[in-house]
Amino acid sequence: PDVPGSLNIEKSFRSNTGVSINLRADVTAFEKNGKAFLRVDVYLEHYNINIKARNGVITVGNKEFAFKTDALNYSLNAKTETLLATKEIEVEYGDSVKVKVDLESNVTYAGKKLDHIVAEGTVTVK
Repeated sequence: PDVPGSLNIEKSFRSNTGVSINLRADVTAFEKNGKAFLRVDVYLEHYNINIKARNGVITVGNKEFAFKTDALNYSLNAKTETLLATKEIEVEYGDSVKVKVDLESNVTYAGKKLDHIVAEGTVTVK
């Protein structure tokens, strides 16, 4: 169905790794030409890190979108966040849509091995 005006949805979903590195998906909804869209901004929250490029997947409903990060080298000993990917996806107005971001991290951080870091949640588009 057509969107009856502007959409005012902003949600964030974070992973819970138990250490000071986490994935965050900031999800906003917007209307364009009567259609509903979700914008997913994927951030890695971290302190010091030095890793090569990594692969990830943004899943919105039943649609999957692969992304690849740049190599990360950060050593300022302060918490920061790095934007990894952004994707805009058309969705159905009125639907509850599951959003999942999976980063193939394959990293040991603060002594904890993390093969994947996942952030997920559900957004109702209305």
